Amino acid sequence: MGRSSVWRYRDLRIAVVGKSVSYLGDDLAAIALTLFAYDAGWGTAGVAALIGATALPWAVGAPLAGRYVDRTDSRRATVVTAAVQVVLALGAAALVAFAPARSPYTLAALVALVALMALAQVVASPAWQALLPHLVPDDEVSRAIGLSQAGTAAATVAAPALAGVLVGTVGVASALLVNAATFLVLVVMARAVRVVRRPEPGAGGDSAWAGLALIRADGLFTALLGGILVILLVIQVVSVVDVFLVRDVFGAGPTTYGLVTGVLAGAGLVGALVAGRAATVRAQAWGIVGSLVVVSVLTTLAGLAPGLAWVAVAFGGIGLGFGALNVYVGSFTVARTSDAVRGRAFAAVAGTTQLASVVGLGLAAFLGSAAGPRPAFVGSGVVGVVVCVVVAAVVLGALRSGGAAGGDPAEPPAEPAQAGRPARSEEPGSQGGAAPGRAVTLPADDPETAARAE
Repeated sequence: MGRSSVWRYRDLRIAVVGKSVSYLGDDLAAIALTLFAYDAGWGTAGVAALIGATALPWAVGAPLAGRYVDRTDSRRATVVTAAVQVVLALGAAALVAFAPARSPYTLAALVALVALMALAQVVASPAWQALLPHLVPDDEVSRAIGLSQAGTAAATVAAPALAGVLVGTVGVASALLVNAATFLVLVVMARAVRVVRRPEPGAGGDSAWAGLALIRADGLFTALLGGILVILLVIQVVSVVDVFLVRDVFGAGPTTYGLVTGVLAGAGLVGALVAGRAATVRAQAWGIVGSLVVVSVLTTLAGLAPGLAWVAVAFGGIGLGFGALNVYVGSFTVARTSDAVRGRAFAAVAGTTQLASVVGLGLAAFLGSAAGPRPAFVGSGVVGVVVCVVVAAVVLGALRSGGAAGGDPAEPPAEPAQAGRPARSEEPGSQGGAAPGRAVTLPADDPETAARAE
């Protein structure tokens, strides 16, 4: 392992592996529950209810979740939420195993459990995201986010195949038990992370809406987030209508469809790793714009593709752009926010994007049925391109006015520190004094973090 690799940081390795295993369990459970709903005869309404139970908590719970994250130390937030998810996943497995599958009460109970698991994830996600910048030096935050996103992408690639094998051989309940086991792994991993983000009481204000207010006050951030929300509508067209494009328009079978969509997921992993190299606000802002352009243009080209091979190429580019986009957004959010409100900022971004995704699902279903696969792809892609032009103009103006810190390294603003050293609080009982700002515990027995503190 080279000294230049971000993987050398112990706590980052633990966080990435734990989160990736947990995401693998999440995706596995989502696929297993979809198959269960289909076999139980719940129809599209039942499947939609499960999807809504996953998305709705993000839309309504993100502000309060962000406030909790910014008032609670990271170890408590990550360990408690993972433990809660273990219990809920076990409950879902028991319900699938023993309750009458076709009963409406089973559907209602399962939807409630899925919603509660999603609510726990609404807290866990910004908690991990806000902790991540503390696990590596400031100049390697982007690479750390890229590595974390790559782990998530790898889990997304592996989950469908694993879910198919588990459901086909041992059943849905066993697949959900595996999901519970992944959360148990995350409990252990979260407890093993030595660095702890400890928000200062009252820092960043007490409002649950502080993250959203910060974004609205930042013209560059607002423009970029607006563009992202529109492109999410485009992505939902791809995710909903792609099966009709591949199978109905080109007459491909299920295996070919799986391979073509697998290209999209695999390319997302590569995009995440590449985007982690962007270390300045300027590079991250233009990286977001570039990713939006790539997704929009290639969505249009996928709708115009003369053959299935060209669709696969376009899907690979879309995956590359979307994987990079996730990393650029994470790095940009870190760079434009102080640690005191970072949990609420990440929660605000996640909540608005999830809401856009829900709206996009309905829009994609309408376009796919009303216009057909090709027009749906082309129309949504063209709209995305137009939005990208507007966003690019706003970004260019902001960068020219110096609003994005030019080409300086991306660092969280308003975090007082001694020269050349980030401000951190020490473990209770240690000899070091507590510095204000970037409050995080650096245990003396961790040679890697101790070396970074010097």
